This record gives sequence, structure tokens and C-alpha cells, in this order.
Amino acid sequence: NLSSNKVGLIAAIDSLFARGGTRTDLAIQKADGHFQTNGRPSSAHVMVLLSDGNPNAGGNPTAQQLTNATIQYANAAKSND
Repeated sequence: NLSSNKVGLIAAIDSLFARGGTRTDLAIQKADGHFQTNGRPSSAHVMVLLSDGNPNAGGNPTAQQLTNATIQYANAAKSND
């Protein structure tokens, strides 16, 4: 649980590195699933998304399909809160 472990959160962020294949849609879906499974019902579910704004997955699906899926999952996550 990183929400109460500042050192663990910083270590997790520091371990991230860019390697392409940005699937923003799947990241939003996974975060929303975490909220639904582990989120406290009495608190706001807040997601912070850092991105270059260019979803890509190396060919298939297309960037436009990824953008559409990202918007779809973001809207679904908003309606779940």
C-alpha cells in the first residue's frame, strides 16, 4: 500500500523508466480497478496521470484507437467514483 508509505512511493516512482509502448488506456483501467478493489468508499478516488500525451503501442492498435480507448476508460473511471 503506497498511499501511507512515502519512502515506498518514492522508490516506486524512481524505479520507472521510459521504454515506449504507452498504453494510457490500460493504465487508467488498471488504476480504476485498484480504486474499486482497494479504495476507501468514503474518500475521493483521485488519479494522477503523467504522460507526453502520445499513446502508442508499436503499430497495432493505431494512435487514434488508443486515444479513443483512453477517453473511454477515463470516462468510465469518472463514472465509477
